[in-house]
Amino acid sequence: MAFIYQALPEDQLLQITKHKTAKTIWDALKTRHMGEERVQQARLQTLKSEFEMLHMKEDETIDAFTTKLTTLVNKAFSLGHTMKDEELVRKLLNAVPDRYLQIVASIEQYSDLDEMTLEEAIGRLKTYEERIKFKKGRQVDNQENLMFTRHKNKGRFSRGRGRGKYRFSQGRNRENFKNERKDGENSHKNSNNNSKRSNFDTSKLTCYKCNKIGHIAPRCPDKAKHNEHLHLVEEDL
Repeated sequence: MAFIYQALPEDQLLQITKHKTAKTIWDALKTRHMGEERVQQARLQTLKSEFEMLHMKEDETIDAFTTKLTTLVNKAFSLGHTMKDEELVRKLLNAVPDRYLQIVASIEQYSDLDEMTLEEAIGRLKTYEERIKFKKGRQVDNQENLMFTRHKNKGRFSRGRGRGKYRFSQGRNRENFKNERKDGENSHKNSNNNSKRSNFDTSKLTCYKCNKIGHIAPRCPDKAKHNEHLHLVEEDL
């Protein structure tokens, strides 16, 4: 009994003082430690279940996830169970989201997972994570610059709109206006050439433009007014 008392901590001595022989003390200690071992095994099984179900979230970083992973590893070690780096590396590569699929495939193809440490795997994933953040930040900056340029150009081109008597909402109307003006100029040139080449009497002819007698269509006063109106519209625009 003296040897047992010397080997036990003080908190356990108070629990065995009721026993009067070394045999009863030993049996009590054995039962107590068996119960504690069962509790430890139950806790360890719970930690293993949490370890198997652990997965990295989409918005989670490598540092945050590895903190959870190492916390479980340390708890398991305190209960007497040691996890190997090989098991931890495979768990880490299988738990990351799909955006890390490229670097995971590269690690599995060109590296020996049995020889890789957990710290090395974490370092490679963090390097890839920083590259993804850099590319996303550059894409956001380019999109913001593009939107600013479009807004600036839109404001510059819209300053001339709404001025004048007529407005053109589509490019087709503007093309029709140009074609109409071009036809009028060509008709005017042809009428001048025809007037020089022919001096026949037009007093009894009917104009098909205005249906009036005394002139022909190339010399129609209404057409001249129309051409003048087109010139005014263009100048106004």
